[in-house]
Amino acid sequence: MKANLLIAAGSLFLLPALTAQEVARKSGIGLEMIPQDAGAPIADISSEEEFIARRAKAAMGRPAPQRLAPRSSAFGLLEMSTAIQKGPEFILAPKGSVLFCPAELEERIVSKPQGIHMDWLEFLRANRNWITTFQVTEDQVTGKTPIAPETLEHFQKNNLLVLATLNGGLVTVIKPNQP
Repeated sequence: MKANLLIAAGSLFLLPALTAQEVARKSGIGLEMIPQDAGAPIADISSEEEFIARRAKAAMGRPAPQRLAPRSSAFGLLEMSTAIQKGPEFILAPKGSVLFCPAELEERIVSKPQGIHMDWLEFLRANRNWITTFQVTEDQVTGKTPIAPETLEHFQKNNLLVLATLNGGLVTVIKPNQP
C-alpha cells in the first residue's frame, strides 16, 4: 500500500516537469512547421543542361555504359505452356501435360495461339469428341513411378488427345529416368 502511495506521489511530482518539456518541444507537420527562412522548395532544381553537365563530370574517366541486347526468357507463359487450339478458341496447358497426341491431331497443338482463350473445363466440354483426360497420381507427376505401358497402349487405340489431370486440374507429368 505504501509502495502505491509513493509511486502516486512521485508521478505527481514528475508530471509538471514532463508537461513543461512537451510544450517546449513542438512537433508536427504542415506549413507552420517549416522555418521562415527555408526558401522556396524549387530553389535547388537544376536545369536540364546543368544536370547533363553534372552527370558528365561524375562519369569522367569511366567508359560509357553498353546497351545489352534483350534476351528471351524461357520462363514466359507461352514458353511454359502447350497451346491447344480448335478454331478460334484455345487453352494453355502446362508443358508435359499432353500424355498422347495422335498424328491427325498434332496440328491442334500450336506454338502461337490466336483467338479466344477459354477456361479449361469449358474447352473440355466443347471438345469431348477428341480430348480426354487421365487422372495421374502424385508419384506419376513427380516421375517416381511411370505410367503403365498398357495404359499408354490404350491411349493409342482410342486415338484421342490425352491430357494429364490431378484433382481435376491440368498438371505436368515428369518422365521418369530410364535406366
